[in-house]
Amino acid sequence: MKLDHQLDEFLAELESANPTPGGGSTSALVGTFSATLAKMVCNTTLRKREDNKIINYLNELERMKSELSNLIQADIDAYQLVVSAYKDGDPELINDRMIQATEVPLSIMDQTLKCLEIMVELMELINYTALGELGTAVHLAEAVINSVGLIVEINLKLIDDEEYCNKATSLLTDRLDNSQELRNKAILILEKRQN
Repeated sequence: MKLDHQLDEFLAELESANPTPGGGSTSALVGTFSATLAKMVCNTTLRKREDNKIINYLNELERMKSELSNLIQADIDAYQLVVSAYKDGDPELINDRMIQATEVPLSIMDQTLKCLEIMVELMELINYTALGELGTAVHLAEAVINSVGLIVEINLKLIDDEEYCNKATSLLTDRLDNSQELRNKAILILEKRQN
């Protein structure tokens, strides 16, 4: 299988000297892979048996995959505005654009957390033979959440708005804790099903 032209183009841009795409858009792309892998697990299970719960999860995962796909470009656009603001040299504009550029990774985190919640539920419902794929999807989701969490932490150090930073830090901490809890729950179910 050959990589799609758009993915080849994204990877070429990613390795270039340009500031975008970067970590946020790459994380959103990996999030789409995680959601897509979870969808594949649903589809392979549905091929063997009808299950309305899995069908509902499949539909939710499609919505999240689509949103994550949109966030790839949203992250690129947001960071290009930051670069432009730095060129203008206006500290207030830079600050506003940094806040906007921080909201996108937080959205990536939210969508990926929703995927992870579904993956925990799927862990008990899917065919045994698909556990490896769903476990991979869980680990990809965890990597996305941790990666965009790092980006948010770095961005917050550059933002001069104490109220926003405190609120964002609190949200970030809650989401990272939630992610760890969901990941642990998913892996525990996976391990139990292996025994």
